[in-house]
Amino acid sequence: ARALGALAAAPSREIARRFALDIDRVRLLPAGLLILQAVSELFGPLKVAAGGLREGVLMEASAG
Repeated sequence: ARALGALAAAPSREIARRFALDIDRVRLLPAGLLILQAVSELFGPLKVAAGGLREGVLMEASAG
């Protein structure tokens, strides 16, 4: 909720400049945060990993 508030407090262009991000990605961040929140509520706490989502899905599929 804190990250979403921070994103809502400043224009996308400012956030993109401050963190050297593409403006289009910054505009999608609030939706992505809400999706992650919903997933976390359904499946429990999420873990931060060095790889991306695709790598995690492949690792999980190969383990089971």
